[in-house]
Amino acid sequence: MRKQFFGIRVYSITVGLVLLVGIAGCSDFLSVPSPSTILIRSTVFENDQTAYAALSGVYSQMIEGPGASFASGGTSGMSLLAGLSAGELIPTSGTNASLLEFYTHGLSASSSGTSGIWQSAYKIIYQTNALLEGVSASDALSKQAEEQITAQAFFLRAFCYFYLVNLFGDVPLAVTTDYRKNALLPRAPKDEVYRFILKDLQAAYSVLPPDYLSYSGERSRPGKWAAALMLARVHLYLENWQPAVQYSEQVLGQFAIYRLAGRADSIFLKNSPEAIWQLAPVATTVNTWEGNVFINSGTGTVSQLDGRLVDELADIDQRKRYWIKSAQGQYYPSKYTIKTGGTPLIEYSMVIRLAEAYLICSEAKARLRQTHAALSDLNMIRLRAGLTPLASEDANQVLEWIAIERKAEFLAEWGHRWLDVKRTGEVLPKSPDRPAIKHLYPIPLNEMDKNPHLSQNEGY
Repeated sequence: MRKQFFGIRVYSITVGLVLLVGIAGCSDFLSVPSPSTILIRSTVFENDQTAYAALSGVYSQMIEGPGASFASGGTSGMSLLAGLSAGELIPTSGTNASLLEFYTHGLSASSSGTSGIWQSAYKIIYQTNALLEGVSASDALSKQAEEQITAQAFFLRAFCYFYLVNLFGDVPLAVTTDYRKNALLPRAPKDEVYRFILKDLQAAYSVLPPDYLSYSGERSRPGKWAAALMLARVHLYLENWQPAVQYSEQVLGQFAIYRLAGRADSIFLKNSPEAIWQLAPVATTVNTWEGNVFINSGTGTVSQLDGRLVDELADIDQRKRYWIKSAQGQYYPSKYTIKTGGTPLIEYSMVIRLAEAYLICSEAKARLRQTHAALSDLNMIRLRAGLTPLASEDANQVLEWIAIERKAEFLAEWGHRWLDVKRTGEVLPKSPDRPAIKHLYPIPLNEMDKNPHLSQNEGY
């Protein structure tokens, strides 16, 4: 049996109850599992409630534990690891060797950090594929449940592939739960992966809700405008300037839902008006893993901010005042303010927010030489930071200013700085502990040992 959703065909399989608690034994679904790990027949998709519970399990998988997922915000998360690669974060003394490798660009094919990113991303992709196939096979779900679960699965799969293709380059494109096929997939060309990402995002965009009413007002699930902003981001990365403007302007036009927070210290709160998509915590001891990992309350942290970045910010900049703190002679990010304590929940982990829409729109317009319009969007971010607006007729100058604002605005946030360096060709300064900057992470050795069709990135 098979169904059509949004012009994309998904095929049926027998889906296991294990989806409700995470896919046990499938942390690396590109390898061939033993028969005991093959999904078993269950009733997961026999009613809306259990199907939605399976979807919720995917979100829980993304945010659980500081070292469990590239999306967690913790020690295995993008904010820390890619922040180290960009040099905006520096390992502190006593930091484990795995984190030090990201900063020094001393990663190898056997590095546990990159293997963790790869496996956690593909684990989520596996779960979204299982959701798509399970929904397609079921005749018991309501139309609303079918559409919403499918749309969210498309979005999450595209989100994971976005980070995989930007960190590793060409990557295997797994679109089913067929372990026999997945185990031998070659690396798909980067352009093909991006086309797939756009297709998934467009499918999600066409169906996801335009507000948070169906999510009980919580911004912890992606809606239509999260998909629109991801479409804008992908088009920016692909240098498709006009679509980047189109989608980012759609987000900026949602005045009834989103607005820039009045002060920089209120942006990262639970259900902030600037939040387009956040991840709600599942741990009972923390609000966010970002706060837990980055805040230095006197006991030390695994990293510190590069002091040169702090010096670049004007003293009147709200981001310097509220997002950077010091302890024990070290600077650390303080976008999140709670290190420990799970209740009351005040902060959610921010994944996508409104400021990015302004900066994407500004950059794309500047690339199109729409200088005044670009400055209008850019100055919205500067004014919120307490800075004076900028003016120029030179598009290249405006692009330089946009780069500076992105560097400040996305400090230690989701690896934006590292991905910006890679896509714009910026040359990072070398130093004795960073003699060579490698723009792609190595394909994990354990993956290559299992799959003879995988090739290694240059330099590893």
